[in-house]
Amino acid sequence: MTMNKNTKLLFLHKVLYDVYFYGAIIVPFFVSKSYDISTALTLAAIYMAVSILVELPTGIIADRYGHKLSIIFGVFLTGLALLGFIAFDGIYLDGLWIITLAIGSALVSGSDIALLRATSNDFERDNRSFDYLKSVMLLLSFGSAGFIVKYLSFDAAIGLSSLLAFLSIVPLFFIYQIMSSRAADTYVSFRKQVGDLPASLRNVDGGFPLLTFGGLVAGVLFSVKEIVSSLSPLYQVDISLIGIVAGLAMGARIIGTYVEKRMLISSRVLLLWFSAVIMATSVVSLSVYAGMALLVVSSALAQMLFYKLSYRLSSQAPQAHVASIVSGLTLTGRLSSGGMIFISGILAGNGYFHLTFLIVGLLLVGIGQPLLRNIAHSELAKQLETHQSNAPDRNIP
Repeated sequence: MTMNKNTKLLFLHKVLYDVYFYGAIIVPFFVSKSYDISTALTLAAIYMAVSILVELPTGIIADRYGHKLSIIFGVFLTGLALLGFIAFDGIYLDGLWIITLAIGSALVSGSDIALLRATSNDFERDNRSFDYLKSVMLLLSFGSAGFIVKYLSFDAAIGLSSLLAFLSIVPLFFIYQIMSSRAADTYVSFRKQVGDLPASLRNVDGGFPLLTFGGLVAGVLFSVKEIVSSLSPLYQVDISLIGIVAGLAMGARIIGTYVEKRMLISSRVLLLWFSAVIMATSVVSLSVYAGMALLVVSSALAQMLFYKLSYRLSSQAPQAHVASIVSGLTLTGRLSSGGMIFISGILAGNGYFHLTFLIVGLLLVGIGQPLLRNIAHSELAKQLETHQSNAPDRNIP
């Protein structure tokens, strides 16, 4: 079955919107504006903190009033914030723009997957292609961001991201949904819609432990670009190399998505490999190149875990709550990522940036293993319940 027109338009939007030149250079960009490294990382942490506050509410609003409308408004705010970074100076204005950027990102997060599910005629195929496309665009944009800065300027890279964000709105106006995905069509009461969220999450195999563990893994994926970009001011790494490494990390996500489909590796084994590589990345203090290589490998392993978990959530959640539940996953990812960036900022300010990776690796094992056991128990209980409900009634003669 071929991809329909609506899905192609959504993919075209994704091609333009996911050109995140700013993602690979945001920390050195703030440093170029005469902020120190701690202030730059604090601004990045503010982005995470605001995302945490608005992620779930924006998902609920998108579910109720329309995913396409949420994406359009969110992309507009993204373009506006990026334009503000280069048009105005000052710590308070930059704080305002970083908040605007976080709100815009939150409005898009979850809504794009929900809109894809509502328009696609083969969600499993298109969702994997959607993930591939995002990683490819991040690979290209991150890989070229450093060169744009080196041969043009930081403002050129940020400004181009803003322009492409605005252009990405155009294809969305031509999309029509082949099935209703608004919770307003299912729930008359907003309170009832919100109240049914926990029950909808319980319908997903693994439920709350799955959401929590997925968010923990997502935290690493979400913070990679800030961690990589921090290596420029911390270890005097050339900005063009920073862009290449950030791009390679996104390329590793493509490999992770591809391998996840073809290799039957348990989540528990993946977690052990993932944690070991993260902890080994602490060698960045001895060899920055070895540290960057391990960051790329950890991105592939994180993606293998994250795709498995996120697809289960997005495919099993009721349509009226897809954006809310996917936003819940992103929320826990933002919480994890914000904590990692905050810790790295404190450690960087005291000359112990490399210990960030050791701490994160230990937390992944200590928290992740118990959550995986809970997920396994939840899946087994649901399988037994399904088996019993499908068993013939022995009381019928």
